[in-house]
Amino acid sequence: MPVAAVALVATAFVLTGCVTSGGEPMPIQTSTPSATPALTPSPTSSSSPVTGPPPWSSLVLSADGLGPLRIGAAPVESDPSTDIVVWDADGCPANTELLPGGMWVANYTDLHSRYSRPFYMVADPDSRALTVIAVYDDNGINTDRGIHVGSTRADFLAAYPEAAAVGDEWSVYAVSGPASYLVVDIPAADGGYDQADSLPTDPVVDMAATAYGDSGLYGGHWISACDPSPEAG
Repeated sequence: MPVAAVALVATAFVLTGCVTSGGEPMPIQTSTPSATPALTPSPTSSSSPVTGPPPWSSLVLSADGLGPLRIGAAPVESDPSTDIVVWDADGCPANTELLPGGMWVANYTDLHSRYSRPFYMVADPDSRALTVIAVYDDNGINTDRGIHVGSTRADFLAAYPEAAAVGDEWSVYAVSGPASYLVVDIPAADGGYDQADSLPTDPVVDMAATAYGDSGLYGGHWISACDPSPEAG
């Protein structure tokens, strides 16, 4: 068969497949590509910049110190915006005998307590090593066994059965650590310090990590002279 005839037959065959049995052309179905939805970029998580020291309620008090602060060691200064404590060169002008030449100051302002800072410190004037870290309010700071200002005598003695009362007339307890002490002040209900009048319900009024195994310099009497709070003094 001539080539032209073959082409004609092939063409007729193709066209025959495009009509209906009634001779009508079949509609040509075309597929429209589905639209690809625009990809929305997933939000990227970015950590917020550190804007201050860690919350003081995360600091744990023990015989060794408070959080990273250690009795017998000077705090490490790195960044005043994030350090837990800062050195105040002016010190405590009203009590230069106890705090000559400057003092460590908690790098926080506690507006909800009797005092303006959540804790207070005494340091060696030459080495700046801490000798006392004291907490005077129920502001969220707990000991390593869950005791805080406001806990009862019964709570404290249950948590620290090894605690020893300091002296005969002072309702002060000391818990020995490897090189320092946890000292807790629990006066009698009538406000006195005669342990014969003490009750299990008497509350802890202050507590401290200290280099001293007695009431020594840990007590809160010095703080009113160094604290700007209107209620201190």
